[in-house]
Amino acid sequence: MTDRGARDPLSRVGGVTYPSGMDRDELEQWLLDSDPTLRWQVQRDLTGAPEEVWQATRASMAHEGDAARLLALQDADGQWAGGAYFPRGIRARDQASRGPVRGILAYEQLTGDDTLAKVRHRGEEYLLERRLRYRLSTGEPVGTWADLLMYPYRHPHTALKAVEYFSEAAAHDGVRPDLRIAETIDRVRDARQPDGRWLQGDKLEGAVWFPLDVEPGEPSKWVTFLALRALQRWDAAVSAGSAA
Repeated sequence: MTDRGARDPLSRVGGVTYPSGMDRDELEQWLLDSDPTLRWQVQRDLTGAPEEVWQATRASMAHEGDAARLLALQDADGQWAGGAYFPRGIRARDQASRGPVRGILAYEQLTGDDTLAKVRHRGEEYLLERRLRYRLSTGEPVGTWADLLMYPYRHPHTALKAVEYFSEAAAHDGVRPDLRIAETIDRVRDARQPDGRWLQGDKLEGAVWFPLDVEPGEPSKWVTFLALRALQRWDAAVSAGSAA
């Protein structure tokens, strides 16, 4: 018989076996009681559900929940609200580097084409030299947004967005995550609440079609899931490196 606790990241991440106030099963069920856009990822990446289960949940997005709701708002020409979103006031080079590396990684994952991998790695190195959150020239933080844990991500490259990307990129490349993200990893880990969940950190101004998550200060399923998954990848890679 398989020891579920030995394989379940909900019982391992952050060095906590059963967070005070919410045990593993309660946390798992809380995360699963969510929109299909989140639920299929919880099933695949945290609970170890069979592929046919999470694939069925993902397929349901076409006609159920937030994804279906957004598709119903699409314009006849295939756009939403007549075009793309361009955030104002974001001119820093680190912000300009973060979007492209995420896009290139997504392209590699979808197509298997790694011809742009070196370009992605150069962009990653630019950010890693700055430990994801500091100015190289002065050593000062690039902005208050660098410490945020929030969802939806939108344009700022927050702490949560950074560790999720770099842990995912390392897993994709089959390498250990760069130790220069350790400070931001600790920032995410330390934000975990006594009951094992993470809170919504902020809510950016601007028009949205409909809300995707809770208000700031409330326990967030999206933030909790993304933090757990990133920490799971980091902890597994560090453990593997220590054992090698």
